[in-house]
Amino acid sequence: MATPARHGHGEGPVYRDAANGTWVGAISLGWRPDGTRIRRKVTGRTKTEVRDKLKKLQAEADAGLKTSASYTLSKAVDDWAAEALDGLADKTVRSHVDLLRPVTMLIGSIPLRDLTGHDVRRALNKLWQDTGLVFTTSVGTPLDASHVRRDFRALCMKAGVEGVWAPRELRHTFVSVMSVSGVAVEEIARLAGHASSRTTETIYRHELRPVITTGADVMDKIFTGTEREG
Repeated sequence: MATPARHGHGEGPVYRDAANGTWVGAISLGWRPDGTRIRRKVTGRTKTEVRDKLKKLQAEADAGLKTSASYTLSKAVDDWAAEALDGLADKTVRSHVDLLRPVTMLIGSIPLRDLTGHDVRRALNKLWQDTGLVFTTSVGTPLDASHVRRDFRALCMKAGVEGVWAPRELRHTFVSVMSVSGVAVEEIARLAGHASSRTTETIYRHELRPVITTGADVMDKIFTGTEREG
């Protein structure tokens, strides 16, 4: 008696459907919460075509992709909010989801496996508002403070910078870098947009400490040199 051939990884049973003149393949992609098996069927004109489709399904399953026809873009966004954004404040999660809402309202019903770049471009073209501005939101509308803060936090996360940072920290960093580099307080004040160096010294006294103590360091060197000469 012949022993049935083993199926390789990603190769389910493939058989000929004589009635329809096609080849049919099936693959198991795990189990549902109710205990029933998740099976997908594919068809093709040749046995090789069907096996290639089964391998592709298995590769997607191994990569964690959900290829069901009912798994839409909107559901993918919900999963992203629940899993990728897990641990963030509820307000932050909502702001990220709200940012995508105009897009999901237009193409959210499309199955993720069928979504194309053309679908995304079509949605963005419908949403785009030409305001003539250089720096805008993703749909062309004017930026407000919340947009800048959100984008800045996203850049910090992408760069691996820990903690909660706001754009105003950039001014502190700028003043610190200028100060350490030996730039005069008056010049730093001008670059920071302050009316006088007094404002700069008051607000950024910690960042300016190396510059403010320069005079004391010079005098210390002078007196030290005088003592040695004496």
